[in-house]
Amino acid sequence: LLSIGGMQLFRTESSDKSEKFLPRVGAIAKGLLLAYVILTFLCALGYLSAGMEAFDAVTLAMSTLSSGGFANSDSSMGVFASPAVDYVAIIFMLAAGLPFTLYARALSGDVTRIFTNSEVRLFLCIVAAFTVALFATQVWTGVSEGEAAFRGALFTVASLISSTGFMSVDYSNWGPLSDALLFVLMFMGGCTGSTAGGLKAMRIAIAAKALRQHLKRITFRNGVFPIRYGGAPVADDVVSSVLGFICLYFATFLVAGVILSSMGLDLRTAFSAAIACLSNVGPALGPVVGPASNYSGLPDAAIWVLSVLMLLGRLEILTVLVLFLPRFWLR
Repeated sequence: LLSIGGMQLFRTESSDKSEKFLPRVGAIAKGLLLAYVILTFLCALGYLSAGMEAFDAVTLAMSTLSSGGFANSDSSMGVFASPAVDYVAIIFMLAAGLPFTLYARALSGDVTRIFTNSEVRLFLCIVAAFTVALFATQVWTGVSEGEAAFRGALFTVASLISSTGFMSVDYSNWGPLSDALLFVLMFMGGCTGSTAGGLKAMRIAIAAKALRQHLKRITFRNGVFPIRYGGAPVADDVVSSVLGFICLYFATFLVAGVILSSMGLDLRTAFSAAIACLSNVGPALGPVVGPASNYSGLPDAAIWVLSVLMLLGRLEILTVLVLFLPRFWLR
């Protein structure tokens, strides 16, 4: 879970030690399932207490914790026009973006790990920073103010960073600065081991530390600067895997954006749709594929490209690409 994601699971399952690992996998799976069911149940109760009908509460709770984002209305969460519903959704969208292994540990009595985990703290700091920035942007441009602006900013950040894709407000009219912030946010994703898509907070942190290490080595050529995360040293092969994945992620995004642009889509639509689908966010930017619209107006060829991107993003690219290696089938 540290950095390689699906590829690490592939290596684990392909190793000679997999038989020893299976009992532990079974225990972890049971803990994850229990945590998932409990959170979904609590989310449904929250929606019910906020005034939803039972059917909406149950279906939207399942969609929230899975970060699927499918709603019972074209207006998504905006159809309820309820601050209480928005705040319940915010809480559980953020919960979906946290590592589910920590919930399993909490059920076994280790509750403090959730609050001391380095990735969780980074994730929440990113949420706070983008929320403040988007709130300030709304107030500055006069789009909204007060609690409504704060709630709209926090809901949008929670939705995009967790790749849930629920919408309560149309953020496409917040201005170009908000567009830039939301575009960056679509890359981020949640924590490793969550249901969220995107690059994941831990990969971003390790990549930033690797860049800092490289700059220090340029300045102090004889210095030794090991990369540490959460108090533990990070192996060089893990750092290489993280950097390789990020490069592949951006390369996939750029190639897809160029392909979509060649189909007649404007740059805003093409590249925001590419990252929205690769990160499994859902709604992108602009009037064509933004929160107030959908992808039905795109050419059929563009729909195929975006469908492939969603599969690649959900399986973290490497897991799919390894299937096309001849050596994989020879093993």
